[in-house]
Amino acid sequence: MEKRAVCGNSLPRQKVAGFTLLEVMIALVVVATVLTVLIGLGTRSVSTHERLQKTTQGILLAQTKLTELETELQGTGVGFSNEKGRFDPPFELFTWETVFSSTPVEGVKQVDITVAWGDTKRNEAVQLASFLFE
Repeated sequence: MEKRAVCGNSLPRQKVAGFTLLEVMIALVVVATVLTVLIGLGTRSVSTHERLQKTTQGILLAQTKLTELETELQGTGVGFSNEKGRFDPPFELFTWETVFSSTPVEGVKQVDITVAWGDTKRNEAVQLASFLFE
C-alpha cells in the first residue's frame, strides 16, 4: 500500500456561523457615521439651549425694568428721560437702555426698553415696548 502525503486541511469545510470581515467593517462605518451625527446634534442642542436661556433672561430683565419705571414714574411724570445702564449681579453681562417717545395720545408716552448681552454684531438683544401715563 502506498502512502500519500497530505498537504493542508483535507477535511471537508464546515459552515461557520458569524460575520465576515467586510460585514463587520461596514457595520463599524455605519455606527461611526450615526455617532458623528448624534454628537453634532447634541452640540447644536446645547448651543441653542444657551441662546434661548439668554433670550428668556433678557425678556424677564426688560419686564423687570419696565415695572421699575412704572412704579418710579407713577403719576409724577418726572423722569421721562432716555437712560442706559447695566444690571446688578448676577446679571452684569446684560445692559439696558430706555428710550421715551411721544404718542398721538395726549398724556401718554411710549417707552422702548432694550436689553442686550454678548456681541452686538450678533444682534443679541431683546426689545420691549410699552406705554406709560404722564
